[in-house]
Amino acid sequence: MDKAIDRRKDLTNWLKRLSGIVVLFGFWEVLSLFFPPVIVPSVERVFLTFSQLLLRGELWLPLSHTVTRVLMGVGLSILLGGGVGILAGLVKGIYEAIKPVVVIIENIPPIVWVIVAIIWFGLGAIPPVFAIISLAVPIISVHLAQGIRDIDPSLREMAHSFNVKISTKLYHLYLPAITGTFFSALSVGFGLTWRVVVMAEFFGSMSGIGNQLNWARFNLETDKAFAYTILVVSLGLMTEYLVIRPLQNWATRWRIRK
Repeated sequence: MDKAIDRRKDLTNWLKRLSGIVVLFGFWEVLSLFFPPVIVPSVERVFLTFSQLLLRGELWLPLSHTVTRVLMGVGLSILLGGGVGILAGLVKGIYEAIKPVVVIIENIPPIVWVIVAIIWFGLGAIPPVFAIISLAVPIISVHLAQGIRDIDPSLREMAHSFNVKISTKLYHLYLPAITGTFFSALSVGFGLTWRVVVMAEFFGSMSGIGNQLNWARFNLETDKAFAYTILVVSLGLMTEYLVIRPLQNWATRWRIRK
């Protein structure tokens, strides 16, 4: 009975979300009736352009460049932010020292990192990756540090008193504590990453989805710009609902078992 009620609630929530999307596309279509295609192309025109780009294979190369940069940037951010976050969580002095630094970095607009990266490294693949790292490392480090610091002090003292092995403490105490905050950081980080990588490619790269948006701007191909925007939004949604959420649910079940 409870499962049936839960399924009904889930279906209702999905229908509400779908209705919001329908309203958005309806509003878009109405606007296209009052403006020329170069200003607001119709929904049909944009999706036709998207399908043509897909069938002609024009999407795959810029898509591969952008996805590669995102994976590189996020991977390096996890390594750097994870290391800093774990140290900050274990050592109070480090945590207090990095807090103001993280606040300062988080208040720097992403476009500033893009401009600095272009000045330092020139045009190419490095500015987008650098911008991702600059954005994601503070988010990951703070979330991991907070997860470790939220561990019950009595549990730490008990583990220390009974001389529990480091591997046991890591597996049964620290990993379950940081699992939730880690995936929360990934969710926030990936949501911002797709936007910042496209921005960085727009200004500082000769390839990728952002570069294609720049060419669409130059040629006044608004329908193509909208098509690539739909691609970026789709990537963000797929990352969240097909990768991060399933991994987070699995990790949550594992943490409960621990």
